Amino acid sequence: MTVFHKLSFFILMFIFCPDQIRNAQAQEPTPFYLAYNFCSVSNYSANSTYQTNLSLLLSSLSKTFTNRNTIPLYGYRNITVGENPDTVYGSLHCREDIAPEICSACVQRAAEEVGKDSMHPNSKRAIMYYNGCVLRYSNRYYFSIMQENPAVPLNNQNNVTDPASCLTLVTGLLDGLVIEAVNNTSSSPSLFSTGTANYTRENTVYGMVQCTPDLTPSS
Repeated sequence: MTVFHKLSFFILMFIFCPDQIRNAQAQEPTPFYLAYNFCSVSNYSANSTYQTNLSLLLSSLSKTFTNRNTIPLYGYRNITVGENPDTVYGSLHCREDIAPEICSACVQRAAEEVGKDSMHPNSKRAIMYYNGCVLRYSNRYYFSIMQENPAVPLNNQNNVTDPASCLTLVTGLLDGLVIEAVNNTSSSPSLFSTGTANYTRENTVYGMVQCTPDLTPSS
């Protein structure tokens, strides 16, 4: 899901028990919904080499996702710009189940928003978690590394009448989706899967898991 290489962000973001489904769909109907953003306390100076490299990185990533013909495999790309101590590492990742044109639009939105002073003023590290895509940049190398922090559990069971039963169902569903995500092709798993489970005859639980494809299946 993810640029921060943690299944649980996407899992918790896209798993709903029946009493929550209607509310969640009403609140988050669009891939451009910004679910969460993170920025570091470490800042770069205005008009510095780091800022120039960051601008080049965001521009390059944005151009890569301009249209359906330029979007890379699995909707993911990472690049490096500049030399120490001003190196910037960055990546963009779209959800695999959205149309290419929506992926492109989400990426353009993320690249524009992260550059706004009100969002991440001069931050050396930032992550933008949208429903449809994730943008991340950092002054530290993070490609192909499984990391668990920072993380945010978007888990709300306030309206679930039987939380224990819901949790058991969710755990079983997600365990199966993780296995499917890393085994869905023989040579190159996409590290993405979706599925459902019946909570009752009338209600269904929906789940999705996704990792960035620079990770190994075991990670």
